[in-house]
Amino acid sequence: MRGKANSSVELLELLSNHPYVKKAIFDSPSLVTKNQELFVISITLFSAINRNVQKPEINMAVTQPLTLEQEKQPVGTNRDLNNG
Repeated sequence: MRGKANSSVELLELLSNHPYVKKAIFDSPSLVTKNQELFVISITLFSAINRNVQKPEINMAVTQPLTLEQEKQPVGTNRDLNNG
């Protein structure tokens, strides 16, 4: 996952504490810009063995939606959210 947030560490903590997430780590150091942090996070999910797990509510505001061109890029490529 590549994006920007007010606090990438807080986002990593939210992801790590989600019951479906087995592991969440930074792939590279976060880059601090004027008022946000650019980050790259890898997430490993648990398998869907127990489908009766209640989904927690997590509010993660999207600071900048992907452009149509960015959405077309395959997952795992270097999508830059700052360039449309």
